Amino acid sequence: TVTNTDARTKIVESIGYLPNASQPVAQIKVRVKVTSDPPTTDAAFNYAVQIGEGGVEIGDNAKINGTVFANGNIVGAGSSKSTITGEAWAAATSTIEKVKVQSHAHANTIKNSIVNGDAYFQILTNTTVSGTLHSGSANPATRVFPITDSQINGWKQTAEAGGVISGNYTPSGETVSLGLKKITGNLTLDNGQTLILTGTIWVQGKIEVENNSAIRLDSSYADKSGLVIADGAIELNNNVILAGSGDPSSFLMMLTLSNCNGTTGSHCAEETSALALKNNVESAIIYAKNGLIHLDNNVTASELTGYKIKLKNNAEVTYSSGLVGVKFSNSPAGAWHFVKG
Repeated sequence: TVTNTDARTKIVESIGYLPNASQPVAQIKVRVKVTSDPPTTDAAFNYAVQIGEGGVEIGDNAKINGTVFANGNIVGAGSSKSTITGEAWAAATSTIEKVKVQSHAHANTIKNSIVNGDAYFQILTNTTVSGTLHSGSANPATRVFPITDSQINGWKQTAEAGGVISGNYTPSGETVSLGLKKITGNLTLDNGQTLILTGTIWVQGKIEVENNSAIRLDSSYADKSGLVIADGAIELNNNVILAGSGDPSSFLMMLTLSNCNGTTGSHCAEETSALALKNNVESAIIYAKNGLIHLDNNVTASELTGYKIKLKNNAEVTYSSGLVGVKFSNSPAGAWHFVKG
């Protein structure tokens, strides 16, 4: 028997008899609770941009609306050309250089910059500081990325459990729904194609999305977020849109494990990058923990996390406060799940 507790919860009860139900010698009753709320994996993106030891380069008229934390250097094209609207943190012995920071700046060395807030430093040269000078401040400690390898491996396993597509995959129609799949080759979208994501997708090759194409989360994700994982590089070019379910708390994350870091790597995207976004791309969470993220020509993003990041030619990152507590759905919509206890 199945009893509805509420719209998302049911009680399922089963009775077994020995030898039969009409004249039982013994019976056992099992009762479980199930829910349609999918299991989730939490991740906290506390910064608009979080960078590893490779550091960040902020080009002409590029702007980061939010706080930046780097385990490496933060370098701009000039204090009148490169802007960080929040705080800027450069960990260990790293440097903040040629950047306008509209809030506080924290680094071993700050030079050739404008800081509208306070400055925390060991070395300060040719920099205008509107706030208080904190000379001799301790160097900021490095920080780890918000997603662990075990989380990524769990997402991969879930995707593979939904089935395997052998070889390269290109949708056959203009709009296609796909989810909980492992693709052993490349994933390609072109010429206005739209992929509706109904579950996690793991691509063992490269991902190329171009020319007015889009990847969107299915509306069933509701306030949860979803992701696409690539072992290879990801290229997004020419009016590409990446979008959540439509709920303000829902985000799409493009995650690559490529080791293309700007100088080394194989099967890379533009400028030997692991993830390249170019020409009017609207994106959400971009994640490349081992490689370079390259943004160019009027690209916007909600959050960037990578080993190294380059923002060029009017690229802009605008942080969303909802990223502090992102919940990634790890199962298909409409499925029922056992509630322990």
